[in-house]
Amino acid sequence: INATVKRLDMIEQSGLALKSLQLNLLANSERMVLNDFDLQFPASRLKFDSIVADYPCTDKENGTLLERLYVKGSIHPHSCVTLKDFTPFASVLSEFNTPLWLGGSIQHQPGTTSVESLKVCSQNGDIDMLLSQMQLIFKKKSPYLNTALQIDVNNRGLELLCQNLGSIPPPQLLRLGFLRFDGKMNGPFDNLQAKG
Repeated sequence: INATVKRLDMIEQSGLALKSLQLNLLANSERMVLNDFDLQFPASRLKFDSIVADYPCTDKENGTLLERLYVKGSIHPHSCVTLKDFTPFASVLSEFNTPLWLGGSIQHQPGTTSVESLKVCSQNGDIDMLLSQMQLIFKKKSPYLNTALQIDVNNRGLELLCQNLGSIPPPQLLRLGFLRFDGKMNGPFDNLQAKG
């Protein structure tokens, strides 16, 4: 298969608006290469330079495609997510209109997704988060997350987070000026714990 999507846009019934999707796809029975992947919503953009997926035919007897899938890719540093775009999935996101910039590399092998480093930050640096050596382990009951986590937030970032959540930050919190968390976060998704 050799396919190119030059531009695809749509508005889903729930209100989710896809502004543009562009990609180039090369695939055969054992490998897929996705180049120039560019997904845009009204205020978000997710770009991958290339995504390579291997699904060996020889392992067909060892389970479904997802159980034998290997994926590697890196998020282009000019990618950003504005949570307001995803309000149709959760109405609480409607006030999150500040873009968060992303960059990092992702790798998946059967049962585990690994991220060497994932950086998330606001444009002016008020919020800066780094997840490193992150592993997402898929178990039957709930996915399990294990990652090193570093978060830096200044008083403007705290104010921004509170405003986006529809609340006014207490002045005592803003007087702190700068908060840093350096530690680890792990556990199943329904019981995540952070230590640092």
